[in-house]
Amino acid sequence: MTTEEDHEIVGLENHVRTEPKKILVVLGSPRKNGTGRKIVETLVSVIEKQANVPVAVEYLFLNARQIDHCRGCYLCLREHEDNCPLKKDESLELKELFRGSDGFIFISPAYGLAVSSAMKLWIERVFSWLHRPFLFGRPVIVLSNAEVYGMEIVANYLGEMLETMGMHVTGKISVASP
Repeated sequence: MTTEEDHEIVGLENHVRTEPKKILVVLGSPRKNGTGRKIVETLVSVIEKQANVPVAVEYLFLNARQIDHCRGCYLCLREHEDNCPLKKDESLELKELFRGSDGFIFISPAYGLAVSSAMKLWIERVFSWLHRPFLFGRPVIVLSNAEVYGMEIVANYLGEMLETMGMHVTGKISVASP
């Protein structure tokens, strides 16, 4: 038996959202116009065509941002991340970018069976997010590419790290690419 309230909930499915969903694409490749970007642009094109809501996409090229190396002092855990001695990089700005996003796409090439150095540097720098996650349930698609081997290992590692940060991995895609 359905009630009037049930009909109102069902009716929300057809509601047209005017504010776009914000997707942050995080690229770990040192090449801004490399294979990883082409792969992501193809995925974004599919998402934009199939989404039932407007989508706004922003690209974050980790290699182009000022991210300092974590010193392992643990002040971010013992006290608060605002007490981190690394005040001159862009980490706090990037946190606000993440906070304002509805979902994410991450891609890293597989270098030596690992994520790129830019992606690893970012993961280490936002170490406190692993212990004080604020991105609970936000969807993320994880991509990795390599010419021959290692992309599955990288996609799994990256997915584990992002889940530990509270994100919900909705897909992992490994692409063999030249």
